[in-house]
Amino acid sequence: GCINKLSFLIKAYPVPVADFSYYPENPLENRDEVYFTNNSKGDFQNDWSWLIFNDKDQASNEFNYSHLFKDAGTFNVLLITKNTFECSDSIIKTIKVDSDFSIFVPNTFTPNQDNKNETFIAVTRGVKFYNLTIFDRWGHIVFESEDTSIGWDGTFKGNPCINGVYVWKIKASSFNGSTKELNGHILLNK
Repeated sequence: GCINKLSFLIKAYPVPVADFSYYPENPLENRDEVYFTNNSKGDFQNDWSWLIFNDKDQASNEFNYSHLFKDAGTFNVLLITKNTFECSDSIIKTIKVDSDFSIFVPNTFTPNQDNKNETFIAVTRGVKFYNLTIFDRWGHIVFESEDTSIGWDGTFKGNPCINGVYVWKIKASSFNGSTKELNGHILLNK
């Protein structure tokens, strides 16, 4: 029945807890810069490392970080925080960057030679394939283009079309393969 006691002095150091948030929550490729806010908790933090996987492995040692994603996709973002005692913690969050694939179509134009609003043209972003077709009220094609920079000037075979409502259809696809088919009407008003 021998008993022995031994005492040790143990020094415990605080451990940081890594965390971050980002804005905007649904960024668009090559358009919205994403701002990462470091929300890590714990005393004596002195070192931070950010790493974005799958985007050429972008890295930073700033406390807060911002990044413009050039491509759409899903990216893992890593934050490692350390303190002066070399204790560390890390967190990974996944961010989804949406494709910047949009089409805006006006509803009227005035080809009257005043150099204002002379051409009907859709404003597009992120479009790889594009087809615009315009029909008169009888369903005849009066204009067609596969070039986003070429719009309708209100003529058919060189002759001015009459004032009125025309129907347009657009088929488009993005660089990542998403497609859109849109249709509507345009008022030609000279």
